Amino acid sequence: MKRLTALILFLYAGFSVWSLEICPEKMQAVLMVKIIPFVKEFEAPVRDSTIQIGVYGNHEIAAFLEEAAKKASFRIRVKIVPKYGPLPDDLQMIYFPLGTSANTVRKLNRIAKEKKILTVCGNPDMVMDQNITLSFHVFDEKPKILVNMDSASREGKTFSAKFLNLADVRNFQ
Repeated sequence: MKRLTALILFLYAGFSVWSLEICPEKMQAVLMVKIIPFVKEFEAPVRDSTIQIGVYGNHEIAAFLEEAAKKASFRIRVKIVPKYGPLPDDLQMIYFPLGTSANTVRKLNRIAKEKKILTVCGNPDMVMDQNITLSFHVFDEKPKILVNMDSASREGKTFSAKFLNLADVRNFQ
């Protein structure tokens, strides 16, 4: 019985996101900007207009995003989404930083799904627990992107095959 329990715990840890190391926010900002061209629904906005990224709460990752956006070949506007405020209608992405309460994420995630806003977070556990689409983690000292395909589908987002081949793709409902 002990061997079976140990095997189950080993397999669970191997397939769980709970054991993933969180990626530094500055790197998350760079990765968010790099992901944009690989989201098929963003192809026209990338060429013709500005991508609007909301950051929930007044968080320093907004400054990192603005800095990363300067190096992009398309326009990005970063908006602070005030705590307890509504999600702006013109967002294409919303980022939930570490420390955002589960209740807040659950509420805003439901609204983001209705408005077809791509959800991104700083905590890989939220991809599974809160049904967020993208997160970042570190594996073997390299940043990796975690994608929840079920959540992406609900947001009406499709990623290029090239991107999906590089990402850690999972289905959490």
